[in-house]
Amino acid sequence: MNQVKKWGAILAAVLLVVVIFQNRAEVKTEILFVDITMPRAVLLFTMAVLGFLAGVLFQRSRAKKAE
Repeated sequence: MNQVKKWGAILAAVLLVVVIFQNRAEVKTEILFVDITMPRAVLLFTMAVLGFLAGVLFQRSRAKKAE
């Protein structure tokens, strides 16, 4: 089972890298009252990292409640 998780994580990372490199066009993003222009790859990577961190924090809070 540990091997399956490892290969799943590798596959997800490779797919993320492929999607990021295919999206290098500039995109204008509005965050609250600030307009930011950045490559779409940077936006995708940032959102992926934030989503991962949110998942980790959520899992930790559930683990503490289960104890």
